[in-house]
Amino acid sequence: MFKIGLDLGYGYTKGVNESGKEVLLPSLVCDGYNRTLSGLFGAGVSSVKDNLHLVISDGGTYELFVGDLARREGRNVSFAFDENKITHQATRGLLAAAGFLLFPEINTPVHIVTGLPLEQFVLFSLHG
Repeated sequence: MFKIGLDLGYGYTKGVNESGKEVLLPSLVCDGYNRTLSGLFGAGVSSVKDNLHLVISDGGTYELFVGDLARREGRNVSFAFDENKITHQATRGLLAAAGFLLFPEINTPVHIVTGLPLEQFVLFSLHG
């Protein structure tokens, strides 16, 4: 089973896979849109990591810009600052983007481990 570790932080999303590949991207997410002219001009994009445009199907379909693309092209860019961060749309986008960058190229089962949301854990321990 291929292993991936992720930390969806408030400032940056960090990740590493068992092959040693690492990813670091700003924890920025915004609504995506069609950028037809960006393909003509290149937009100074040097890697896939700099051009994370996701299409997510979850009952419906929506588009997100993640990381550096959200910073460059975004309208209403946001961080996942909600108390219940796990349900925030930005969390889904960050998880999908970081996972995509770290997934193996072969078809194999993947085990993803993410950081414990310590603040929610402490609150639950005190009130649970």
